[in-house]
Amino acid sequence: MTTTDIAAPQLIYNRLTKTRFQSATPSDTELWAIDPEFVGNRGLITDANGDIVERVNVTDLSSTSITLANANAGTDYHYGTLTSLTITANDTSDEEITIYFTAGNTITVSLPASLDYIGSAPVFDANTTYAISILNNILVAGVVA
Repeated sequence: MTTTDIAAPQLIYNRLTKTRFQSATPSDTELWAIDPEFVGNRGLITDANGDIVERVNVTDLSSTSITLANANAGTDYHYGTLTSLTITANDTSDEEITIYFTAGNTITVSLPASLDYIGSAPVFDANTTYAISILNNILVAGVVA
């Protein structure tokens, strides 16, 4: 039996926060991190060069009905318990839109007809917390544990 040396994956350090990103190459478009070195664990986009672009955070924990006339790319929306979430349009650029919310006892979610889904359109159950991701006009939704 012979052994072969296996090179460790290349690590790139974020120049401002020293956060490590594994296996990054110049061809990688964007890498995600929630960086605890920033107050409030703000979402960041870090490219393969280690440069940071902070995401926009929108937080509204008191409203129960939200209408987004245009969900903006590069934005994280954080909501509390909702009975209604309506998205009439969304940016289709190469930056992700994320929406976090808890479904109320009853929930109505309206999404743009232009969105595609991985699988079928999501179904939202009452009293459950969800994360929605929209990127390149494709929506993925999942339960947050």
